Amino acid sequence: METEVNNQLAFLDVLVKRNGDHLDHTVYRKPTHTDRYLHKLSNHHPSQKQGIIETLANRARRICAKEHIQEELSHLNKAFLANGYNDREINAALAPRQRRPDVN
Repeated sequence: METEVNNQLAFLDVLVKRNGDHLDHTVYRKPTHTDRYLHKLSNHHPSQKQGIIETLANRARRICAKEHIQEELSHLNKAFLANGYNDREINAALAPRQRRPDVN
């Protein structure tokens, strides 16, 4: 069982912070997390590399409270720049996607 430390509790991918009388939530990373992802020059299909950025951006949008989304996207931008990606690729992947309508 997890215990609260410094008014924070990590649960799955979510870091819940007690802030006075309300709770904030953002993406949780272990203290040993290094922000290492597939390098741009790795021998993987471009769609896999793009998919990693898109998946982490979607994760941020789904987990973070509205006031923390931009902070998380900025963190991802810096992490992927450090992994060899350029601004154009990162910004294209971080841009919000329109949901396709369900077809039944």
